[in-house]
Amino acid sequence: MNRLQPNRETGSDIVMKHVADTASCTHPSPTLLAEAECGLRIDPEISPTEDNKSQQDEEQSEPDFDHYAEPLPTAAEIAEWKASGRTYEMPTYWSYRANNILVEDPEDYQPRKLHPVNLGDIFIGSKSSYKIVDKLDFHDYDASWAVWDINAGCHRGLKIESGNQLISEREELLKVYEFLSVEAKRASEMKERRPEQKPGINFLDVPYDVFNVTGPNGSHLCTVTDACTFSLRSLNRSEFVDQKPLLQEDMNPKIRLRLMFELCKAVQVLHNGGIVHGKIDPWTVRFAYGYQSVAREVAAENLGNDIWKISVRRLDGAHLCNELDATVPKELVLPNKNFARDMREWNKAPIVCLTDFSKSRFLSHNQSEAMFDTYPHTPGNITYARDIFDLGDWCTTILADEAANYKHLSRGENEKFERELSSIAIWNPNDPEAVEGYTYETWYDKTEVEILCKVLGMMGRKDSSERASIDAVVEMLPVEWGTYE
Repeated sequence: MNRLQPNRETGSDIVMKHVADTASCTHPSPTLLAEAECGLRIDPEISPTEDNKSQQDEEQSEPDFDHYAEPLPTAAEIAEWKASGRTYEMPTYWSYRANNILVEDPEDYQPRKLHPVNLGDIFIGSKSSYKIVDKLDFHDYDASWAVWDINAGCHRGLKIESGNQLISEREELLKVYEFLSVEAKRASEMKERRPEQKPGINFLDVPYDVFNVTGPNGSHLCTVTDACTFSLRSLNRSEFVDQKPLLQEDMNPKIRLRLMFELCKAVQVLHNGGIVHGKIDPWTVRFAYGYQSVAREVAAENLGNDIWKISVRRLDGAHLCNELDATVPKELVLPNKNFARDMREWNKAPIVCLTDFSKSRFLSHNQSEAMFDTYPHTPGNITYARDIFDLGDWCTTILADEAANYKHLSRGENEKFERELSSIAIWNPNDPEAVEGYTYETWYDKTEVEILCKVLGMMGRKDSSERASIDAVVEMLPVEWGTYE
């Protein structure tokens, strides 16, 4: 692994690499022309800490760029890739499989797909300008980046949708964002309330900024949100052998009841506004910091300071050229998985932050719900009943740290589920008395378990017409659950 230090004269090693990679090109870069036209620019002179005066922040603003020396592909691999119609080498993942860290395929950067992004790129939004400093995650239809808000002087998250989004879908999403913005403004004008009376909009990831960027792969909707969150997916024990739980040992386990209360309140805001979320899953159920000062410290320590990159290489061996390779980035950046882990470890006051409204749409409550009898999946179409089923499923994960089985409720096996909640099996490899690595803890009293079985049972019905509405769900939850700290 070679560590490259930023060039102090030019401001960034990105400039040096850009010149080297494009030396063989004699024509103007279509990418840069598109960027200038759409409000995206490369400006290495702007530092993430230009507005911060402290020496400590200034040091944190200089990211270290790590390049992993990948093994060269074999002749057989190159021949196979060429035969399949590929233009670029397929990244080798073997060295990262132990930690389940992957990068996207360069072939995903095509017209109507992902937008090419390089570290140091600056996106100009409607409220501020944002410099790319790290990568948070990626999926088939979007990529999430950590950015430095140049105007506000803080880290934020930037999600860039793929270019295959239909105009009608984008218009629908913008209407959802407008609804959230109005609700957030209304909540901000309310008088201070007790914890259990906080409006549900507080638990939705309302975008800070929304704008479009046009590049070589099409027009992409960009959403700026809070970067300092971690997802329910990051709790998956398969990702890290030293994975941290949702709550630390010194924290009140009944905080999980509050998190369930908050998540249900968030969904209630959407459903009462005539909106189906459509994508309640481990990636969209996220948790923010109750103490923003701590969140900023963790972000400054992690983001942009330990970056792993893999160079994009053409199969014909030629250097990347702006004229021929405008659709791909110069390098693939691996997501910063340690950031999510540290976010979880240091978060002593987690707050629900339901995010990602890319599948959300307005839907009449009078629209008939399709009957559904095949477990465990909910209807393929987006409905309120599907939201309720998924909500119950992931509330179960929050409540039991994956120790309870939601299938038992869906099958009417309430007694099994009750036993799981009454004595939760927790993976504890450091406990010498644990049987096969598990220890058993009691987190909830008998009354709480009875309420949970009733509520989750109404959410997990296989027949979608029998599932409880979100108002009925929230009504069944004791208001004091919203006060646990």
